[in-house]
Amino acid sequence: MKIAALLLIAIMLSGMLLSPSRSFSGTTSVTDKTLIGTGFPIGKGRLAEFDGMSSVLYMSLSGSGGVYAFFRDNLGETSNVLLPSFPSSTNYGCGDYIMTAKDEMWIFFGTGPLTAVQYKFSGSPLPTVATLVSSKTFGDSSSFCPSLIKLSSGALVSAWTQNTAYNSTSGALGFAYHNPSGNWSQIFPYTVQYSTGGVRLALAQHPVDNSIWVFSKQDGAQQIYANHLTETSNGLSVDWTDTNFITQGADGTNGPEGEFPYLVAVGDKSRNAILLAYQDDQYKIYSPYVKGAYVSIAQINTDKTKSYLVFPKYVERADYLGLVALPDSISIGYFPINETTLTYNDAYVSRYSNGSWGQSVFLGTSYQNPSGFGYGMNSTQFAVDLNLYSGNQLYLFHESTTTPPTVSIISPTNGSTIAGITTVNAGISDSLSISKIQLYLDSTLYGETSTTPYTFTLDTAKISNGAHTVLLKAFDISGNSASSQITINISNVVTASPLVSITNPAAGSTVTGKVTISLSASVSSGISNVKMYIDNVLVTQMTSGPYTYKWNTSNIASGMHTITGKAYGVSGNNAVASETVYVSHRK
Repeated sequence: MKIAALLLIAIMLSGMLLSPSRSFSGTTSVTDKTLIGTGFPIGKGRLAEFDGMSSVLYMSLSGSGGVYAFFRDNLGETSNVLLPSFPSSTNYGCGDYIMTAKDEMWIFFGTGPLTAVQYKFSGSPLPTVATLVSSKTFGDSSSFCPSLIKLSSGALVSAWTQNTAYNSTSGALGFAYHNPSGNWSQIFPYTVQYSTGGVRLALAQHPVDNSIWVFSKQDGAQQIYANHLTETSNGLSVDWTDTNFITQGADGTNGPEGEFPYLVAVGDKSRNAILLAYQDDQYKIYSPYVKGAYVSIAQINTDKTKSYLVFPKYVERADYLGLVALPDSISIGYFPINETTLTYNDAYVSRYSNGSWGQSVFLGTSYQNPSGFGYGMNSTQFAVDLNLYSGNQLYLFHESTTTPPTVSIISPTNGSTIAGITTVNAGISDSLSISKIQLYLDSTLYGETSTTPYTFTLDTAKISNGAHTVLLKAFDISGNSASSQITINISNVVTASPLVSITNPAAGSTVTGKVTISLSASVSSGISNVKMYIDNVLVTQMTSGPYTYKWNTSNIASGMHTITGKAYGVSGNNAVASETVYVSHRK
């Protein structure tokens, strides 16, 4: 089984490191330890990733404080960037942030009204300076704790609840949409009939039909709601609401835990589904104040059908979860119940692969109630908020593997003969996320991509006929690389250009009065068209021979003039002949 390829653990410690006996074993080891700063992470959970670069937002407790973005790339380079003019909030843990480019981040957070801020970064190879580009508020004073995702179209979507749902029999959701052209719109309030207390929600895009799903669970309720939205040319459209999408009655112990379970949703392209993780109804009460529950991971199809994967450990019933889905594994971050001390301050990660859950891996201990469990989008990363005391430091522990990706060229095949426009298709697999794919033609970089499907368009008409080497090189986010090479033979039909010449008058001759201009044009594929120009002005065109033109020089000024003939072959190739003659009006 492949062990975690990249583990990002943000840990606040009081001068204490993890015990070596409780770190990863097997094919991985701690390769570095990076100090982020003194402070605590910001956001509900999901970390920001883009093209092999990861970012963690945190509130600094050093100096004059402020909100910072910490960046780390797959080569181990890091930077800390102050986010100027970051809006104040009473709850910095309520919100999400994403990177939409290497130099752009969006942050949507707050407890009413909500704020969406956009930052641009400059600096190389990692950002060093941030500039606040835009800021916009949404919802009302009771709006609460938004989620934020980027759609496959490039648009942004946020969803949030209303605090008025607490101790209320009615509530509302809100939806904001930022289209690829840069314009915001919102649907608010969207009334949802709740029955008890506060509401938690999770947001994901389905990888099959690009629909948008919002899942919500009210404190004390026995069901998870689902809202289904569609992206249209005019923004978002709410298609339906299912107030009994997952229930204790219909789904048994896979129904939600009856109090306030945490919800985490991710769109999983490798399984063509949305994965939704939450504490389920298989629980154990240890004391009036300590209750543990198993975690169900629902695999949700576009037709609303579901299957379940259960993580059979008792975790704190309402605490944070982290969830990462990769093609060969599903990883979960959690706080288990210590059945001896009845505490839940230890952070762990477990991985499901090859049909079973692997050994749990200890990350660290929090000395007060945990306040977050961040998780990566495309790689096994977990940010754990531990020890919220002034003077404690935020560290980044990086777990990596030296196992390279598996690379193959699916098409064209080795030794094949190709012509015209050809697509090069790559087959790539890895325990990590792929950061980029490069295509080399005869050792020269021809193209690069970081998005699936990994394909390149090869225009062989611009390449000489004969044998050439095609090499694909894949890089994962840990810096490992592998390549695959084939030989192809390019054989494009070379179409001859027409032969064209001006047979009369002779170049450099003196002409007067009426002159016959004659052209000779030929090519094996046939001549389709011949054009004649005098001083770059078209005077005639012919589709068949003889190619002649009667030129009356009486109305032409004395002096040098240019005759041009242009012949077009049936295949589209053309050729030009040009000469100058002297026009004289002397008698």
